[in-house]
Amino acid sequence: GYFLLADIKMPLTPQAMATRVVTRMAPQVSGKVVEVAVANNQHVKQGDLLFALDPEPFQLAVDQARLALDQARQQNRQLDATLTAYEAGLKSTLLEGRVRLNAAAFYYDYKDLQLYTLVNTGALPLQLLDNAANAKIYGAEVELVAKPVQHLDVTMNLGLLDTKIEDFVSAGADFSGNQLALSPKAAFSGVASYEIPLEAMSAAVVLQSSVSYRSSQFFSADNAPLLSQDGYWLVGGRIALRSDDGRWEAAIFGRNLTAERYVNYAVDLSDLGFIAQNIGE
Repeated sequence: GYFLLADIKMPLTPQAMATRVVTRMAPQVSGKVVEVAVANNQHVKQGDLLFALDPEPFQLAVDQARLALDQARQQNRQLDATLTAYEAGLKSTLLEGRVRLNAAAFYYDYKDLQLYTLVNTGALPLQLLDNAANAKIYGAEVELVAKPVQHLDVTMNLGLLDTKIEDFVSAGADFSGNQLALSPKAAFSGVASYEIPLEAMSAAVVLQSSVSYRSSQFFSADNAPLLSQDGYWLVGGRIALRSDDGRWEAAIFGRNLTAERYVNYAVDLSDLGFIAQNIGE
């Protein structure tokens, strides 16, 4: 009778279980928690600060987004440049089709053209995109394709170019009257190919030689002598054995056979202690 009465007044069981309501919280963005603003069992209300995340990664993302936005705006401004272009050309076939001569002349007048300049600040190089009020380009191109005798093909190309920047001041330097970067006044290329038929093999030996020339040019708008390349010639050759049906070919070739040393591009990185150059093969 005692146990029955005690069970009514004070129930005992080995299967008892206590529960409590737990509300899970998560931020809308992930990050490292650097501050917890509440304590255990503290009453909170809507709007109270519970914890803080490390703001540095988010600030970095914002800065990068602002930089990308500024670059996009600069590129859009560059699209506002206007161009007045005049072009004339001719195409002709001579000597019963053995010679094809094409020629073209052009004149380009740019307004509000934007140009990149690199400024060494004494700490790190800074690339600027500035507006050049005027730039003029004119030149001509000539192409000659000929077959003087049987099995011999000759192709020659000549380009003449003159460029001038007008009314362009960037980072306190006046570039007016300078040439545009990567604008050689003359460029020439020629290829001669001679085919020797091998009827017994249903194949042919092809002997090919090539030559090219590029006059002096600058790699920057300031026309700095250290960022330039003098005129140079390149000579190449190729010997091939190929089938008449074109299904196979074996060849050996060489480029820059005279081992001419030349620079394709150069950048002044004086702030870092050197001038970067891309050397041609």
